[in-house]
Amino acid sequence: MTKIKQLALTRLHVEEDFGFQQLVVAETPRLKLETESGGGDEDLPVVQSALDSPFAEALKTKVETFKTAHENFDAALKGDSQAPSSAAVSQADEARDYAWRGLSSYVKALLMHPRSEVVALASKTKDILDKYGNPTSLTQTEESGVIHNTLQELEAMPEEERTEMGIDEWNERLRTENDKFVQLVKQKAAEEAALNVGIIKQSRKEADNAYRSLVNMINMLVEVEGDENYKDFIAVVNKHIEKQQKTLKNRESRGDDDSDDTDETPEEPTDTPDNPSETPDQPTDTPDETPENPDEQPGGQEDDDRPVVQ
Repeated sequence: MTKIKQLALTRLHVEEDFGFQQLVVAETPRLKLETESGGGDEDLPVVQSALDSPFAEALKTKVETFKTAHENFDAALKGDSQAPSSAAVSQADEARDYAWRGLSSYVKALLMHPRSEVVALASKTKDILDKYGNPTSLTQTEESGVIHNTLQELEAMPEEERTEMGIDEWNERLRTENDKFVQLVKQKAAEEAALNVGIIKQSRKEADNAYRSLVNMINMLVEVEGDENYKDFIAVVNKHIEKQQKTLKNRESRGDDDSDDTDETPEEPTDTPDNPSETPDQPTDTPDETPENPDEQPGGQEDDDRPVVQ
């Protein structure tokens, strides 16, 4: 009987783990859980496809759970989560837009001032605003830079000129709103970094566990029913596993054997070996026997919800 080989998922890099699971998801139609109809004696089932198995519904559930967990893993890698300060950043961006428009409107109004000296200063100030242009239609990062440079020139004007125009309050308002926005953007970036790392780690763990649970059940069904209904799926999955095992072995030989989840507990084998009586070079449950390839790490874990076969 052929069973699914073991693979140490936690030794894979995050994207490697995701890519491997994606390949397994793509192979699940080989189990023929949706395309075949059941048949056979209820007391002694003659299993022609996985759908005929008395454990077909349980297996379907394992497959769907794995697919869902993989989708969540995918969403986490895409960074779909929103930081708590996202709304505050948007509000702060609107506030600084309003502050810039207020400053610009005030300077334009001064161009109609009854005193010519004020008009001259207002014209000088408007030249500075026109030099950098209206930043409110730019990207948020570009707007931050434009506002910063504009304020540098406005605040560099002689104090008596600024006082004559009464522009300092407008400058201070714009600077306050811009600084507030910049600080909130920093906060949001930190939140997103922490949030994404936590979500990715958790979603990966759930996807890994769902994969192991599916593998454990299929290997158990092979022992109970034989591998006829599962051999196509097992064969291609084992090919994918062999490629990942080769990647891990090459990485270890280069001295850069690492993983993205170094704080997780190493995986322990739970499945019985593939036909140990006929293939003595495979790992067995006997503690003093050594696997043929010591570089291959176990990838199974206990699955408390496996079917109980009477």
